[in-house]
Amino acid sequence: MAVYTILLVPSTHFYWIGLEALLRAERELRVLDPARDADAATRAAAAQHPTFIAVAADLDGAPLVALAGELHARSPRSKLILIGPLLEHEEQMGLLGLRIACHMCWAEVSPERMRCTLELVRDADMRVASGAVADQLMPPDRRRRVRAPGLVLTERERAVMAGLAAGQTQEEIAARTHLGLRTVKRTIAVLCETFDAPTAFVLGMQAALHGFVPAPWPDRPTKVARSGHGAEEDGPFGP
Repeated sequence: MAVYTILLVPSTHFYWIGLEALLRAERELRVLDPARDADAATRAAAAQHPTFIAVAADLDGAPLVALAGELHARSPRSKLILIGPLLEHEEQMGLLGLRIACHMCWAEVSPERMRCTLELVRDADMRVASGAVADQLMPPDRRRRVRAPGLVLTERERAVMAGLAAGQTQEEIAARTHLGLRTVKRTIAVLCETFDAPTAFVLGMQAALHGFVPAPWPDRPTKVARSGHGAEEDGPFGP
């Protein structure tokens, strides 16, 4: 079985935690150590030449067009995927001449769409403009399963989802909602099955993507729970 590599160049947006968890669950994909700034990204690209490079479109202190051009120069065979908010017109024009394989907004990211996109651009000279385009290019039996628009959550499920999206631990959610810890765990298990989320982090991401809670963006302080620790007032990679 062929194994492909992906280098993540994440911003402080907490969705990157869920995205990394999704990618690490893919058997044919090896996630390299994330590059936490532009300099680290270019060094890693030059040294490792990954199959894919997933770059935050809102990386602080790194002009996107210049960074994309440098990454392409250092590793020209890597497929460059941009993920983040909508791009400014000047950025879109600057990227036209570069070999960007895909640009997706966070609202379009889902496990199935990521699988489809990586598969589509891996072996072909193809550009995917959005997650919706990826859906249409895949065979019908592989397209993303759209959940029923009438999906309704109970008040308890919404409360638990809001806590996860805010980065709270299960213990913090139990204390805030006045529920037993076992009840919170059972509720999370049911929600993970409902939203096809392999981890609680991914479930929090799905909560925002499906509109059940507001989506926090990097310019808003976001509580992110580190594994085994309480949440802190900073991004997933530190203050």
